Parts: sequence; C-alpha cells; structure tokens
Amino acid sequence: MLTDLLTNGNCFGTIQSSLVLTYVWYKDRLLSSYIQLSTYHYTSTIVR
Repeated sequence: MLTDLLTNGNCFGTIQSSLVLTYVWYKDRLLSSYIQLSTYHYTSTIVR
C-alpha cells in the first residue's frame, strides 16, 4: 500500500516536472520568436 503510494507519487512528480520543463521550453521559444518578430518589425519601420 505504502509502496504503491510512493511510486504513484514519484510518477506524478515526474509527469509534473516534465510538464514544467515543456512549458518553460515553449515559453522560451515563444519569447525569442516574439522578440525576433518585434525587432524585424521595428527595423522595417525605421528603414521605411
């Protein structure tokens, strides 16, 4: 009973941490692409 609880808790913790890692990765990707887009927009406005 206790071991089942421990393994389930560990499994849940692993899933949770992988979700957090995925979220952080996606957030970084979105942020960098947003920065690139805004920089591109900014420079194209200046050039014109």
